[in-house]
Amino acid sequence: MPALILFKRRWQVGGDDFVFPAIASVCVRLMFLASAVVVYVVQHPSVRQCVAGELLTGFLIGLVVILGVTILLETAVGVVSGRGTITDSYPRRLLPALLYTRTVVFLFEIAGSVVGAVWVFSDWEPDTERTCDISLVRLVQAAVVLGWFLLIALTICVIFLFGGKPRRENDSFDDYELWEKRCRLCCFCERKDENSQIAYAEAAAVFSSIFQGLDVVPSDIVAGLILVQVEQEWCRRNRISNTSPHKNPGPDVLLPTEEVETRLETVWHYFRFSLASNGWPILVNSNIICWLCKLCCVGRCGECMKGSDRIVGDNCCQCNTTAIRAMEGLEEDDLLHVSFHNQIFQSPFYVALDHSYKSVVISIRGTLSFKDMLTDVSADAEMLDVVGYEIYAHRGIVNNSKYILNKLKELNLLEEAFERHPDYKLVVSGHSLGAGVAAILSILLREQYPDIKTYAFAPPGGLINAEGVFYTQDFVTSVVLGEDIVPRMSVCTIQQLRDQIISVVRNSQVPKYRILLRGLWYSCRGLPDKLPRESEECDGGMEEGLCCNPREPLLSPGRGGSLLDSPREEEPSSHNTGEEGDEGTREGQSATLDVSPVADQPSGSRRGRCRKEFMDLFPPGQMIWLTRKEMHSGGCCGSREEYRAQWVTHRQFDNIGVRPGMVKDHLPLDIDAALAWLVERIQSGYIVHPNPTSDDEM
Repeated sequence: MPALILFKRRWQVGGDDFVFPAIASVCVRLMFLASAVVVYVVQHPSVRQCVAGELLTGFLIGLVVILGVTILLETAVGVVSGRGTITDSYPRRLLPALLYTRTVVFLFEIAGSVVGAVWVFSDWEPDTERTCDISLVRLVQAAVVLGWFLLIALTICVIFLFGGKPRRENDSFDDYELWEKRCRLCCFCERKDENSQIAYAEAAAVFSSIFQGLDVVPSDIVAGLILVQVEQEWCRRNRISNTSPHKNPGPDVLLPTEEVETRLETVWHYFRFSLASNGWPILVNSNIICWLCKLCCVGRCGECMKGSDRIVGDNCCQCNTTAIRAMEGLEEDDLLHVSFHNQIFQSPFYVALDHSYKSVVISIRGTLSFKDMLTDVSADAEMLDVVGYEIYAHRGIVNNSKYILNKLKELNLLEEAFERHPDYKLVVSGHSLGAGVAAILSILLREQYPDIKTYAFAPPGGLINAEGVFYTQDFVTSVVLGEDIVPRMSVCTIQQLRDQIISVVRNSQVPKYRILLRGLWYSCRGLPDKLPRESEECDGGMEEGLCCNPREPLLSPGRGGSLLDSPREEEPSSHNTGEEGDEGTREGQSATLDVSPVADQPSGSRRGRCRKEFMDLFPPGQMIWLTRKEMHSGGCCGSREEYRAQWVTHRQFDNIGVRPGMVKDHLPLDIDAALAWLVERIQSGYIVHPNPTSDDEM
């Protein structure tokens, strides 16, 4: 931090990102150097006997020299890059000069490779009077080919991974045009239509808002997430809230009076419909050998040639439809409509008859493509047409819900279903994006079907405003497993996490490479019992929750506050400068993060406390939280997982926790395993909601 500027281009790396690349480069070139020295020393007589042997000898000597200079330069780059901290770039002020020098040497490497290629692949045959070892030629050929491969790979990495672009004044991560271009690049092979143009624009607006005023590189964000994880765990152990005082904690809804056990079996039953909407991939992933056999036996190749209004967008063998039937045990006539058509704002869904629970089920698939992701990030609020209520919801999901609603009406699906079974009820279910669509679709259908019920599994956190939450309490049940990030994720909570990252990065006095190494260690071994901030080496106790040990805390001491504090402006310092040298920040200024506290941002009358123009949005309906507890069995299996279930309010999900399970807990198979375990315990007569009497039973 800030982004490195070389050759009047801004790169997506900082000056402290060259430690690990330099180590890898030095190791590879040391192997090349050792090989070149061995070939020259051991095979020197044979080299002299080859045609153009003098050229080969000169090539080996030049290669040794270039490799030696390169190793020295790479070592210098690694050492200089490892100095300072993320925000203090003054100790790395010599890095641009080293990189310019390294570029010149790189050109010499290319020239040396050209010389080697000219000899190895042209005039290497021995004449009648000289004996040349052909194996030596083959060895040098392989070395030259490998060298060219490494040079090409390095060039591609620099161009595409580091993302160099022309430098502009005030250029940063909040470039709207840049984000729109990235969105288009991710979906370059997709058909362009009106929805895609809207989605690109809205996604760019969201991302540019989140990264407003930042001059950071991706590795800064990774390091910040590691620091935030440690900080949040420290706060959790000391029972300190991780929520910003400027964050709207969400609606304080009343918890249901019924025990959670009475609803879990029904919840699990309808989750299976949501699971089936993913089609054959989720089926095979759950049990690859068993279900592959079933798909091969039940699949009907060539069905796509017949054409069907009932099944849309499936493959030739109708594997996805077969998977739905296999998982739910449905007859062919029970599937009223199956659509795997997928575009922006158009998710796959199916309508089925559930005779065991006497219901007509609409199940909507979650995010499985870039088009779904663009729907996810079209996150501005749009008002729903609900008489008597002012309900705002996620715009991309609203558009998706209206698409499915129009399909239901166009095909007359629900009317036909209830004509066949007038005593059945309407149920909507979905997971992830599908959960959000299910909740909004049920709002749109409720006037016509007042007894509708919706089960939203891992719904998006930025879905609906507070009035919408209260409105959906009577017919929407949301289920969240553990530390799942999606129900906690909205534009507002992402901005809150952004501020936390800024705070800990500003306060950190540890070089970035050490933070990344420690993060790797934590991912393998877990967080230690004693976090860096509560080390026994601290001599003077704790002050404002920060360890006073000045030697090497992961979060720096004495620079003020924790992640809950609003970021503040750095004072100009004569010891800091940007990594760009003459092309970067002015000498005598620090590399700062330009961001203002959330509370200082203007808010509209309906925008709540979220920065920019984004409304506070929350998950829908009543909330069931499934928590995981790891129990040590003492046997060879090591540990086993047990679960609890409880009613919670939306305030339980008012911040993003950086935890190991934040992604894994969102996976549908993990939710299925948790619900299956809980239902089995309930059927055996156990209590699964947490209370003093149930702890022993669990």
